Amino acid sequence: MKPFYKYLVVALLLVIMQFPAGNLPAQNNKVPADSAQLQVRSIPAAAMDKYHNDDDFNYKHQHPQGISWWERFLNWIAGNIDTAASSNAWSAFFKFLGWGLCIFAFVYSILKFTGMQGVGLFTGNKKAEELDYAVTEDDIYAINFPEAIAKAIEQKNYRLAIRLLYLQTLRRMADRELIRWKLNKTNDVYAQELYGSTYYKDFAWLTNAYDYTWYGDFAVQEHQFTQVQQYFQTFQQQLPG
Repeated sequence: MKPFYKYLVVALLLVIMQFPAGNLPAQNNKVPADSAQLQVRSIPAAAMDKYHNDDDFNYKHQHPQGISWWERFLNWIAGNIDTAASSNAWSAFFKFLGWGLCIFAFVYSILKFTGMQGVGLFTGNKKAEELDYAVTEDDIYAINFPEAIAKAIEQKNYRLAIRLLYLQTLRRMADRELIRWKLNKTNDVYAQELYGSTYYKDFAWLTNAYDYTWYGDFAVQEHQFTQVQQYFQTFQQQLPG
């Protein structure tokens, strides 16, 4: 609608609103009485008997046909759920369960947003137990990475060697203030801190390789480790001195 027509419609509405409703002519709302004669008709008894004896019109005792055992099982589960939901005890249980799931989702979202891993709350301590040391905020600067990496390679523990290479990369980036090291911070957060820089794409690849190897329990072969090690060394050489 063009602006001119919009203004015209608004003006007409304003003019109409100036007339009081009492000045409008009264209308006769009386409905005339219906004087038509009603003719009552009845259904013949023979026709009623025909419908009574026809199974297609018997809706009272019909049973579903062709229901499989799986459908009967699902109907049984649905019936038990309806029965449980109608009782006060189960109603309170489902209400408590719903609130618990909401609180869990809220806490998990906060931890994910802030970049924390919950100190093993959701992930457990399985991976930490495989190390000979605990990686804390102070330990990452206390580890002799060349010696630890060489020892892991000698023992053919390539998964641990890749983990140490990744931690060494984090330490070198933290020393150069490219990232902010923090205990239990997720790797994705470190990658986001590099977003927009020339290091983001390569570090994101290294992070995916590390996560897949370490958290995915991937059995790394020697030739695979040699290739990944070269990627880490190339990336570290690109960091500012």
